[in-house]
Amino acid sequence: MANPRTPAAIWRERVAHWRSSGLPAHVYATENNLSVDRLRYWSARIGREAQGARLLPVRVQQPMTAATPLELRSPSGWLMRIEAGVDPAWLEAVLQALQ
Repeated sequence: MANPRTPAAIWRERVAHWRSSGLPAHVYATENNLSVDRLRYWSARIGREAQGARLLPVRVQQPMTAATPLELRSPSGWLMRIEAGVDPAWLEAVLQALQ
C-alpha cells in the first residue's frame, strides 16, 4: 500500500489518473497497489478544494513601498511572492488560473 505521508501533489496525480481511467475505485486501487480508502479520501478532498478555490479580498497591514514584495498565501499553504515590476498581463493570467 502507499505510504500515508505521500505528498498531496502525488495524490492529485493519482486521483486524476484514476478518474481518467474509468475504473471503479477498488479496481484502480488494487491494480496500482493503493488503499481504496485513501484514494476515495483524496478524491473527496480534491473535490472540496476545487469547490472552495476562489480569490478573497485583500487587506494591507502596513504601507507598501515600491521595493516591498506582495505575498499571496493560500489556505492550503502555497505562497506567491510578487516583486515590483512584474508584468501586469502575466500577473492577471496567473490570478485567473487560480480562480
